Amino acid sequence: MDSLSDKKQSSGSFFAEEEKPHSVRTEFNKLFGRQKPVHHILGGGKSADVLLWKNKKISASVLFGATAVWVLFEWLDYNFIPLVCFGLVIYIIGQFIMSCLLNRYSFI
Repeated sequence: MDSLSDKKQSSGSFFAEEEKPHSVRTEFNKLFGRQKPVHHILGGGKSADVLLWKNKKISASVLFGATAVWVLFEWLDYNFIPLVCFGLVIYIIGQFIMSCLLNRYSFI
């Protein structure tokens, strides 16, 4: 009976430190006591690579694109809805022109 109660007390503690070998690499990846690395928390894919600047060209282009959008909306006083409507009108005109060209040259 004593051995069972000793096992319960030693394994049931929530704050008990586990005996694991620590290396510099594992301490670096798990800063502030995290259980998983940040790359894994962010999804571990290309989006995590972009957010953590592992692919510098894509990250820089995302930053440049976001800055260009901010300049477009903030400095030039554009609004989102009119810009989307303008894009949709251009798309509809392009579809109309393409359908007219395809119907003119069809041999059916």
